[in-house]
This record gives sequence, structure tokens and C-alpha cells, in this order.
Amino acid sequence: MPPRNERHLRRAGQWTGIELTILAEFHPKPFDGRVRPGENVFRSVWDGQEKDLVLGEGRELRFVPLADVTAMHVPPYIKDYVRQLADLL
Repeated sequence: MPPRNERHLRRAGQWTGIELTILAEFHPKPFDGRVRPGENVFRSVWDGQEKDLVLGEGRELRFVPLADVTAMHVPPYIKDYVRQLADLL
């Protein structure tokens, strides 16, 4: 069985149609004190065009400026994860 990071890199490629070389696991602090079991959060850098990303399964992917996430209709914990991730950049 390949190491965990290799498996996730391969899966990211299968889900998105792009090849990533670095994938770092991100461990956000729980937003509401609860840990959501089975939730894996990863971060990576990719320099490409939005149109080249394919997510299948009826999912939509859009690039938005970090500042715009707070106005989006997403669960509060996702907004908090994005804020924590922005603090790392």
C-alpha cells in the first residue's frame, strides 16, 4: 500500500484531472469544539486555469478571492477553515 500522502495525491488527480506534486494535510482547529470524524483537509498549490479542473459527481468548483468566502452560502465551519488556511499563507 502506498504511503498516505501518495494515495491522496493520486486521488486528488483522479478527482480533479490535474497532477499535484505536493499535498499537505491541514489540521484546522474545530470551529464549534466538535471534531468532524472522517474529515480530511488538504492544501496544495497549483498554477493552472480554472477550466482545466474537473470534479465530476455533480460538484462545482470555483476560484474566489479569500475575502469573498465570508459572503458565500457555506457552513460556518468551512468559512472558519478558510480563515485558518489564509492565516497559513
